[in-house]
Order: sequence, then structure tokens, then C-alpha cells
Amino acid sequence: MDIRLDIDSIPEDDSAFLVQPNARKDKEQHWPFIFWIYLKTIGLYHNAPLVTIRRCNACKEKGLHNFASISSYISPCDICESFLWDHTGQVNHLKDKEIGASRLNHPGSTCLSIVWLLVILCSVIYLILYNILRFRKNKDDIVEFLATTSIQLLLSIPPFAALTCNIYSTWPTIAPGKWSAALSPIYLVQRLRLVDMRRSRAAGYFLLFASVFFIALQCYPLSNIYNYGKGTHTDAIIFTCFTLAVNTFNFAGFAYIVYLVRRSFEKEVRLVSQFVNTHIEDIDICRQRLAETFDHFHTFREFTSGWMSLNIVLATLSLLLELHSWIASSPISAYRYERLAFLLGCFILPIQVLGNVSIDYLWGRLVRSISRLRRRENEHSYDKMMQFLLEQKPGERPWQSVMAFMLSTIAVFAGIQFRILSSKAVNSATNFKSLGWNNTQI
Repeated sequence: MDIRLDIDSIPEDDSAFLVQPNARKDKEQHWPFIFWIYLKTIGLYHNAPLVTIRRCNACKEKGLHNFASISSYISPCDICESFLWDHTGQVNHLKDKEIGASRLNHPGSTCLSIVWLLVILCSVIYLILYNILRFRKNKDDIVEFLATTSIQLLLSIPPFAALTCNIYSTWPTIAPGKWSAALSPIYLVQRLRLVDMRRSRAAGYFLLFASVFFIALQCYPLSNIYNYGKGTHTDAIIFTCFTLAVNTFNFAGFAYIVYLVRRSFEKEVRLVSQFVNTHIEDIDICRQRLAETFDHFHTFREFTSGWMSLNIVLATLSLLLELHSWIASSPISAYRYERLAFLLGCFILPIQVLGNVSIDYLWGRLVRSISRLRRRENEHSYDKMMQFLLEQKPGERPWQSVMAFMLSTIAVFAGIQFRILSSKAVNSATNFKSLGWNNTQI
């Protein structure tokens, strides 16, 4: 991605595509503090200014992606200029200090972020190993063991993704995880230019209060969500409370960040449609702008497809295991109601913040929006635009096949478990009736 230059050194430009530049100089532009808190606790960092200049592919081919002087930016192309839009379509030159980015970047943030993520993931690994040893020693219920492990893995998705993002950002040429570029703070700042952050903070605070509620609910009774029971070592309880609190908080923050990026694409659909309508006589520039939109969309799609697949698989597995426990146990303990509510939230929240199980509907919305701009006098130009959009249509994801296989496996497992339970129930009922008949005869 072309994210190399700090805009702090760039003078404001007086040209704009849609309307005049943002004249609200005196208005506070700080992004919500909760957004920076989430980035910090998730462990995302960048050791350089976050507000950068994004250049289009055509300018990069001309050698303009590396700025030798300020004059190379004074007359940007219309496409590069459109990357500076805010949510109203105004060209708005942001600065790190204006959006509050200094809260994330400070001396030692790189080391702190990596150490923090390693502490979280090592704590999860410790608990999983503890569960395995406990299961082998005490012959605990295998369903409880699998349920506990699946919940721990479900809540570990955000720190794992953040660690992958940090490694890939540091060594992009050799490290795997290109999909994690959607979590890069540079990418996020570029995307969130298009979002009215002040009006979007309510969702962040709602998720904050919801996560604190579940943390308090589960950690107070010594993390009943994992149901370790009596005889659990104190260090395991401490690690449990720590990982549960941190990962639950990060899960909510992860969802909030994804929600903001999704909102940015919704805004871009409207603004890019206006751009195309204004420049429809110049097919090349319209194609270039749509290609830039697709590149950012594809990056986000790569990330969300994997996240949604993992989340659905682990949440579905956890719910099925919990349902098995509900059928097998009598009476039902209070912590099971808490765990069920928690798992339902983990299953529903990602779908809610994305608006669907996939974000492909956003590209379809852009296609429909541009199609409805057709006029008789420019019908031929729009035919070419629609053909280009169809050529850029997102393809099928390999994650979908993986998810289908995993869900099929879970379904088979659930069917076997229910068959066993049904057989036990029938045998118990038969034995009871037989015993009652014999007593009657006596």
C-alpha cells in the first residue's frame, strides 16, 4: 500500500472536487478516545505518523509515490485528491495531532504492543495446556473440555490477527498475512477519513459497556464461563480472569473497528458514484477511481472473510457443545445461562457489524448506484463502466469451502452426540418402566 508520507509537511490545497475545502478550521476534529483505546488494547501500532498521502496507481507509475519535494504534491490528480475526502465529500487535510493519533504513537509503543500481544497469547496457550493436563488427570467431561477450549480460541482471534498485522507491517516482503493489512493503523486512518467519527462513537461506547458487563458477570464468580470447578489452581484462575477480561474487551473493540471500516465503504459508495457521474465523459479516470476503490475493498474483504469464517466455526461449535451440556445436565446451573448469552453475543456481533456474513453486498450496492445514474445522452459511457464493474466482481473465497467443511463436521458431531443422548434416554425410560412393572407384579 502507498502509505509513506506524513501530511504534516504538506500545505493545504485550495482545490476540491465536490465542494470547497473544509473551512471548519475551528471545529474540533479529535477522533473518539475510545477508538484509540481499542487500538492500544488490541495491540495495533505504527512507528511513524498515521496520517499519510495515498497515491493512485497511475501517479505511482509516474514515480510520484516517493515525494522528493513538497511541490510534487501541489497539483495532485483528481483521483489522488479524492483520497482526501471526508464524509461530506470535502477535501480535508488531516494531521496526526488533530485526530489524536499521539495517543497511540509514543516512545516504546512498538515494543509494548508486541510484548502485550505475546503475553495475551501465551496466557491462552497456558490455559489450553492446563485444560489438557486437567482432563487427562481427572478424566473430566470431554464436552466441557472442548467447550472451554473453543471459547478460548474464539476470544483469541483479535490478538492473533493483531500480531499477524504487526509482523506483516514490519516485514511485508517475507512475512505471511497480507490479509491483515486491513488492520494496519495506516489503512484504518485512510478509511476512516470518510466516517463522521463523532457520530460513530456511540457504537464504541455501547460495545464498551457491553464488554464490561460480561467481564464483571463472568470474572466475579471466578470465571464460571470456563467452569473449572473445585480444585482449580489459583494461577489458573488468575490467568483465566486476565484472558477473559482482556480478550472480551478486545473482541468488542475489534468489532467496533470493523464496523467503522464498513461504514467508510458505505460512504464511499455515494461519493464515488458522484465522482463517476461528474467525470463520466472521461472513461479512463472513472475506471482508475473504481479500481482504487476495489483495491481497498479487496483488502478489507480478504480480512473479513477469514475472520467471519473462523468466528462462525468456533462460535457454532461452542454453541453446539453448550446445547449438548444443557441436554445432558439436570438441573441447569446458573453459569450456563451466562455462557449461552455470551456465546450468542459472540456469534451475532460480527454479523451485525458487517451487516451480513460477507461484505460483497457493498460492491453490489456500488454497482447498482452507478447503474442508476444512466442517462440517454451518456448511455454508451455507462455501458463501458458497467462492463468494467462486472470484470472487477469479487470472486469466491477459499474460506467459504473451509467453513462449509467445518460446519459439516460440527453437524456430524452434533448428530452423533444427540443420537447417543437419545439412546440413553430411551434406555433409562425402558429400565424405569420395567422396574415399575416388576414392582407391581410383586
